[in-house]
Amino acid sequence: MNYKTLFAGCMLVLISFTSNAEQYQLPITPIGEVKLKQSDAVDDRIDDVINQVVNNLPSDKKKELIKHFPANDIAQPNKTVSNSFAPQKDSFGRSTLLYEQTSTEVIPKTTPADIITEQMKKKFKPVQRYKLTAGDNITLPAAKFIMNSIRTNFGQVEVKTTDPNVVLEMDGSFVYFTTEKDAPFGLRIYEKGVPESQVNITVWPLNVLATMVEVDVSLDKATKSKIAKIKRDIKIEQQHTEIRIRDKESELILASDPKFQSSPYEYRINNIFSQIAGNETPKGYNFIEGIPPKAKYPCRFDAKSETKQRLISSRRIVDVVLVQNTHPSRSIVLREEQCWTSGDIISTAILNKATLKPNEMTEVYVMRDRLYYERIKNRNNRPSLLN
Repeated sequence: MNYKTLFAGCMLVLISFTSNAEQYQLPITPIGEVKLKQSDAVDDRIDDVINQVVNNLPSDKKKELIKHFPANDIAQPNKTVSNSFAPQKDSFGRSTLLYEQTSTEVIPKTTPADIITEQMKKKFKPVQRYKLTAGDNITLPAAKFIMNSIRTNFGQVEVKTTDPNVVLEMDGSFVYFTTEKDAPFGLRIYEKGVPESQVNITVWPLNVLATMVEVDVSLDKATKSKIAKIKRDIKIEQQHTEIRIRDKESELILASDPKFQSSPYEYRINNIFSQIAGNETPKGYNFIEGIPPKAKYPCRFDAKSETKQRLISSRRIVDVVLVQNTHPSRSIVLREEQCWTSGDIISTAILNKATLKPNEMTEVYVMRDRLYYERIKNRNNRPSLLN
């Protein structure tokens, strides 16, 4: 065998294999620390080249270029270029580019109602006290679904609300309210009959315990005087109502008593009064002029009263008394016994009604015994042994 020929053939095969390997070489990156150091060195050289190019540019071009890059990315050697990609290496040492994951925190939008709700939560107390002046406007927290109460310094409180679904109850100076909604509502509180004493309370419902609120409203002298006058009139009206009830009870008792049932004598008197009330002149009676001074004011009413007409017969006298309630703000009650002021009076009657409102008028009829004083004068009296 020719060794030279064999060696030459092996060399040809080796050269052919090497050329084919270079032609079909796979893109495989070797593993090792050397490559990593070479890669880092290449990156540093690239940064140096970029910095040299930028530094050699004219100043105007350099400023124009800097606008498009962060301040730390240009002309800053030995600095890591930060971008949205984070270079990483896989388990084989190959470079991989991963997007840098960023998280955006969603901040909920805060409304003015949320701000006020937080303020009301901090303000809430089981017992709340407020000193106000007439015309003030306040906002206070209260419970939902549970009854809340407000105590005022008014004698008889009156309330108006902006929400018809709110359950309201008034008792003297107290207000009780309940709501089932989250929406705030208004309560306009004032002394009954005195709207100028009002204050406005905006209630902000919360999921809290029931609250007891004390409201002390400061009033001026004029408003206080008006309230005091209304209270006096209410008290007087209550007294008159009690009197009317007692009188009615007495009338019922008398009507059921056989001793006081109508007789022919009473019937004739009532018939005379009915004719006079119907603007008629009873048979046997005539009008006379000139009323005696003693007969001008026969009744003791708490109102203006005066005898304006007098009818006379052979045995009877009927005085027609005009009564007017001159009180500007309260009613008066007329009672027949208030006209029994002398011994000659036989009977009395009131036209239509016995209760007069301010400025109302009515007639009262007083029947007298015309011969009473003559009989008294001619009476043969026995002298008393005690005198």
